[in-house]
Amino acid sequence: MATKNFPLLEIPRELRDSIYHEALCDWPAPQSTRGQLAIHLRPITRVYHKINTALLRVNRQVSVEALEVMIKSNLFIRVVTHGVDMNRILRLLPVPILSMNTTFVKQFTGFIMTHCIANPREDSYPSYHLAILRRDLDMFCRVISMADIHIPRFGSRTIHSVVIHDLFKNTNYFGPTKQANLVKPYREHIGGLCNTLSNFTIEGAISPELAKAVATDVGFKPIKAPLWEVMAQLSRQREVWSKTSVQIIRLSFIEVPPIYGHEMISSFKTMLAAIFFDVNVSLGINTFRAVRKMAEAGDMQRAKLFANFIYESLYKAVSTTSILDIDWDPTPAQAANLSCWFASTNRVARDDLALAERCMETALFLDPGARFVQEEKEAVAKWRAEVQESLLLGQNATAGARRIDLSVFGMMGGI
Repeated sequence: MATKNFPLLEIPRELRDSIYHEALCDWPAPQSTRGQLAIHLRPITRVYHKINTALLRVNRQVSVEALEVMIKSNLFIRVVTHGVDMNRILRLLPVPILSMNTTFVKQFTGFIMTHCIANPREDSYPSYHLAILRRDLDMFCRVISMADIHIPRFGSRTIHSVVIHDLFKNTNYFGPTKQANLVKPYREHIGGLCNTLSNFTIEGAISPELAKAVATDVGFKPIKAPLWEVMAQLSRQREVWSKTSVQIIRLSFIEVPPIYGHEMISSFKTMLAAIFFDVNVSLGINTFRAVRKMAEAGDMQRAKLFANFIYESLYKAVSTTSILDIDWDPTPAQAANLSCWFASTNRVARDDLALAERCMETALFLDPGARFVQEEKEAVAKWRAEVQESLLLGQNATAGARRIDLSVFGMMGGI
């Protein structure tokens, strides 16, 4: 008996759209990032689920209708990078990547937006062409805001060009509300006081007023003395993070009933130690961003003052085992990262060069291949060279002054 074809085009358009949506827009739910911090790198998250694109080849009418539903529901976004270590950035949080196939991403014409990231100073990294969904743009923007944790000066050295594509010409579908919702993650996760992008533009099928507002929110905002906003924000952040640390300390001293077993109790204590370590390192890094901006603005007095808060947070991370009374050690990569932040803080605040060099020796021993370690090593070496040059100039000036003094005494003696 012959199989009868399903009369797809005979059913109402709303039902057809539901079928198209089920076949073309059923992506796995993204991983939760609750409680995850950007200190440790994790594998890049790929979405391997295959949507049923056979509908796009049934006939012209079905193809047009199905493609419209797929594009409107998914809102595909293209990310193109040049000279940027995306392999490292994409490991900060599990951003679901639909495709890393350069050919596919270049040829696909259904992207609602393209975000291009370029670092003109760097040519050692390959170019990336990625496809993600709008639903995951929030996580992508969070990753961008965190990138300078592992890539120093990411926000100031990279150029970000965002283009909104007009896929719905001659329709009212992509109006002001949908435009605002599309770019909302940029305004929510990037910008503020520290997590800014110095070179950010947005253009295309977006109202000029909205484009200007987004660029203003995301763009660099120079710190101006007196730094009330800096100090107020850091105070609020420190209060929240400090409360978290206190809660972890209290939890570490709770007597867990033996009924849970030794292995589960041990896992619980290990988790507390790891979170306590991460919380304090993250607090130090967040404060470091503001200290670096203070130093760049020439306000070294405040930079040195706030550097003390960083040292306090990092020392707490170092003392995790003794504070919590838990047998736990950070991984070599974690310990190297911590040593680097000690060195970075000393360097930016111009505190203790010898200590910064000792910290770098430790970091190089623990994780010599890490890019952050190598970059900080070069920065500390540059600081050492500047100090030596300054001392040499000072010695020459002193010697010249002594010669002048001696000549004066000689003249007096001749008289």
